[in-house]
Amino acid sequence: MIWEQTFEKYNAAYKAKFASSGGSILEHSRAFEEAVKNRPSYFFSFIEKMIDENKVSHQYIVAGLRGLKEAKHDPAEVQRIYIKAFSIPFDEEHTLYFVWVSAYFIETEVLDKEVLEYLIEIAKNHPDPQGNTTRGDALMDGANNVRGAAAGRIVEIYFNPAFENLIFDAIYQIAEDPNLSVRVAIMPRLALLMHLNEQKTLEIFLKLVSTNEPEIIKHSIWSVQYLLNNNFDKLNDYFQQAIKLESIHGELAVVLGKAWLKEKEGSDQLLDSLLEISNEAKASLVDVAVKNLGNKEENIRAKCRQIFLRFLHSTDEKVIHEYSCAFFDLTPKMFLEVYPLLQKYAQSNVARKKPRYYFEYLLKCTKEHPTQCLELLQHVNTYDKPDISQAGYYNDEPVKALIGIYNSLSSWETKNSKYLNRTMALFDKMLKTQKFRGAVNKVIDQIEM
Repeated sequence: MIWEQTFEKYNAAYKAKFASSGGSILEHSRAFEEAVKNRPSYFFSFIEKMIDENKVSHQYIVAGLRGLKEAKHDPAEVQRIYIKAFSIPFDEEHTLYFVWVSAYFIETEVLDKEVLEYLIEIAKNHPDPQGNTTRGDALMDGANNVRGAAAGRIVEIYFNPAFENLIFDAIYQIAEDPNLSVRVAIMPRLALLMHLNEQKTLEIFLKLVSTNEPEIIKHSIWSVQYLLNNNFDKLNDYFQQAIKLESIHGELAVVLGKAWLKEKEGSDQLLDSLLEISNEAKASLVDVAVKNLGNKEENIRAKCRQIFLRFLHSTDEKVIHEYSCAFFDLTPKMFLEVYPLLQKYAQSNVARKKPRYYFEYLLKCTKEHPTQCLELLQHVNTYDKPDISQAGYYNDEPVKALIGIYNSLSSWETKNSKYLNRTMALFDKMLKTQKFRGAVNKVIDQIEM
């Protein structure tokens, strides 16, 4: 095969032009990987031969395996020749790339015990990384060093109960790795192992967070949201520490907010402690509330209404923004249920600051609920003057909502002069108000056209 001849030319000793990958082993291996991806069946036997003979640069062997993975070639067959490559003494870089290929067997749930044992051996004993130094973000560092990459794969192998003891024995040991990046690597998806044994997963979680290292706690949120369902009482110390980490306040508010909605004992005190010190947490909790206002359980809806009303006085930009975005999640069908909340919202500071999406929501509701929408618009003159330089800038939205109300009232078989007159009075008031005059005239011009 012509590729075999080119591998001999473009080897590790070949020198490319200065500051260029052109004609280099790197460029050639990438071209080979792409060729394999496009014709995996054609190249499969050749790649197996490369592994058996172990004569070409290891970069080409790994590139061939990666090409098969990208092509989604028969995973069992790819795994068969992958196992053959265990005897090849890859250097540090190509061991890392080789470990990454194993993700294919995990994703397709064909992973063999031999591959698991290989990953465990690598995760426990490979020399990379050395010491306890990290090169930046610990999670990224873990994904890009050998032990961390292998450890991250092991926690994803949750689909075969026969592997339970092997996996947990390994993870217990990896949780004591001297390098922070390796320990961090097993945290983000640790909860997957609950499929095998929830108690053992909890023990490892508590072991990892017991050191109170910010990087570990930072990446614990996804796992703890599942672990808390049956173990909330065992996680109090963890939450106390997590509250001290400002960078996760928003995510933590979501976790504790949902725990409070589920009536987990002690969640309300933890949530209050977080809300006392974090506007980010308040904003995230508003989002949780809005997304659950339509929950089928009345006790949850009641709690969400309570949260919605709690921060209407806020002057914090993040909280104001979250209330503004709330109207993306509210539907016209929910209008009557949320109307009491909107009556409070219409008079609040958060509405005064960013009402654009609120106006757009009212416009959607004017046809079915014109009188209620009219009541809500009575407060429009108290809102801040539109500022085109600010996010959430509004222009003619309130005027369009008012016209929608008028059109709806006019279509009633029995005209209600009281509400029609109130609508026209508000329209005149807006016309006389400088901040609305331009928008009113613009809409009038459009109607006349």
